[in-house]
Amino acid sequence: MKKLLLFLSLISCITSLTGCQGNDDKISLTFGTYIENAVKLTYEQLSPKMLDEENMIVVVFPGEDSTCGCWTVFEDIMDDVVNKYHYQIYKISYAQFLAYGNPWNFPIYNDRPSLCFVENGQIKTSYEYDTRNVHPLFKNEDDFVEIIKNNCNLPNYYYIDEVFLENQIQNKNDFLIGYTWSSCPDCAYSFPNVLYNFNNNQPFTTKMYIIDLEVEGLLLENGIKDSSNPNYRAFVDKYSLSNTNDKTFGYDRGFVPTYQYYEDGILKDMCVYFNDAIEKIDGNYVITRSYYSDERIINLPFFRQIENSQNYILQGKILDEDELIINGDSISWKQENASAYHTPILEAFLNNYAYL
Repeated sequence: MKKLLLFLSLISCITSLTGCQGNDDKISLTFGTYIENAVKLTYEQLSPKMLDEENMIVVVFPGEDSTCGCWTVFEDIMDDVVNKYHYQIYKISYAQFLAYGNPWNFPIYNDRPSLCFVENGQIKTSYEYDTRNVHPLFKNEDDFVEIIKNNCNLPNYYYIDEVFLENQIQNKNDFLIGYTWSSCPDCAYSFPNVLYNFNNNQPFTTKMYIIDLEVEGLLLENGIKDSSNPNYRAFVDKYSLSNTNDKTFGYDRGFVPTYQYYEDGILKDMCVYFNDAIEKIDGNYVITRSYYSDERIINLPFFRQIENSQNYILQGKILDEDELIINGDSISWKQENASAYHTPILEAFLNNYAYL
């Protein structure tokens, strides 16, 4: 009988329009933000986040032109919460699901919003606006914040922009930062396969920031990617991604994903994920350029602490042909093979600085 009552209670909880906590376990949000307001997603942008099992807050809203007071009031509350508390909140129109499908069963309505907490790419808890009994979270900022705190642990990664980054340096703060492009396949690989695992581990004690360089004024020029444009080149040179101004940490022309550790506003260590160059020399496939060379590792404090670190010096390493993707003169290392080396390196970097 007790099992039956518990089962019926669970069913009632799931179907409740006001949501249900069920137990005390919370999701650990993957991202926060120091960039203003909630981020609007398309279905094409939401889908990989779900497939990558990101932990996040998603709001489904009535429509792009909705004048419904239930949405306009909540939208203002939502943006205020993002700006004050730095939670990353995503919003997506219900019409996106009508056009492309709804395999995750988001609650979608054309006349009212819904709030969903997503864990590992699945909806864990949802709250739906009910005109007969409106949940306070949709009307009051304090109630909305309380719901978030009840459902979520603080994130470990925070999106920032260049202004915020420069302030951290000028204020001589300690922090971790990762540089990414939103369309970069290597970045898309490193986040779910390495960084998300750390996000679901114990919280960092050192700030970890993420800056997407694929924005207008940096990588984008009139919406077109151009890594040779002066603004982008000036950025990667200024912040030591390239070796133009920094021969110690900078890597060639600068690549993403790159991760750095700053102490007292000064760059102290750096890690580059993938981005090795491979050539065929005398019948062998050789890594001819890697961030992890004999010359560079002497300047990387974290690398010297890796067990059997000599095994992770990649420049000069000979690879088997079945580890490679060969397309004419283009030779690249398969991600699953390269990750056997690069993932332990990045994990060592994070372990060295995330818990200071």
